[in-house]
Amino acid sequence: MNCSGCRNTIAGKEDSLRCTLKSCNQVYHMFCSGVMNMTNDVKKSWICPECRCAAKIGGDNSLTPVGLSKMIRDPNVTFRKKPIKEVQSSCGEPDELTVEIRNLRSEIYILRDQLVNAVTLISSYEAKLENYAAQVVALSTKLEDYQIKAPQTLSSAHSPSIASNKQERQHGTQKSDHKNKARLEKSPNDLLDVVNITTEGRNDSRTEYPYLEMNNCGQKLGRERAVGLPQCAAQPDRQ
Repeated sequence: MNCSGCRNTIAGKEDSLRCTLKSCNQVYHMFCSGVMNMTNDVKKSWICPECRCAAKIGGDNSLTPVGLSKMIRDPNVTFRKKPIKEVQSSCGEPDELTVEIRNLRSEIYILRDQLVNAVTLISSYEAKLENYAAQVVALSTKLEDYQIKAPQTLSSAHSPSIASNKQERQHGTQKSDHKNKARLEKSPNDLLDVVNITTEGRNDSRTEYPYLEMNNCGQKLGRERAVGLPQCAAQPDRQ
């Protein structure tokens, strides 16, 4: 036998209700009929939903399977409405929870602003650090170039001065040698002139001393002309 509500088979042990009208005689499951408490009086007077709808047009369809879809289909459960406690709070005096929530919100807003400022500062510092890093790299590059070029520049700068000093010394030495040579070449002739002047018109024996002194000077100077003096360098004939 099938239930007229859910169209499922009704087992022998399941609770069921049969419509009391002789023209209907339909069978429903207990939970499909919408009856929570099954008693003998209910069984004797129960009319199926279809018969009720036919007897009363526009009747209550809360007992139909569609209306029961929102209900817990358990015959042992009694539906009772639990009282709902309304939370009443005065508008003038908020409770502690509301105050705490507001405080938390204000603190969150403050922390958010501080975080935004911190991120901005970090971004600016990061840009500055990148600039400083670029400057350090440029300075290190210039320093390396200077270390490479400085010895070459110094050596090239000192080379002309060293060469000029050397040339000046050589020139001074040559000039001094030339002066000494000219002086040495000139001194024997000067001595001869002095001796000739002093011995002119004198025939005494004292005239031989200048010649001897001149010979001694010529030997000391190492000049050949002092050795090869003219005959006047010899002792004059005494009258």
